[in-house]
Amino acid sequence: MAALALLLAILVAIDGRVQQQLTLRMSGAQAQTELRAAGAQLRSMTSVIVDAVRFQAIEHAPLVFLVVTGCVLVIFMLRT
Repeated sequence: MAALALLLAILVAIDGRVQQQLTLRMSGAQAQTELRAAGAQLRSMTSVIVDAVRFQAIEHAPLVFLVVTGCVLVIFMLRT
């Protein structure tokens, strides 16, 4: 859960679209209305996060490849 919160915080800091969607979701409406629409908001926020991650991954493909390769190597090192 902490990893997801960290990922969301990083995406909010990097991508203005995620920040805009987060502020739209967290402000203004009454509590009952927010509870009724929580499922739709979660799906919408998830799609925005996935789009932002996909965009950042495409934009920084060599870095993503390096990080994934490094993680795989660390996992193999820790197994032995």
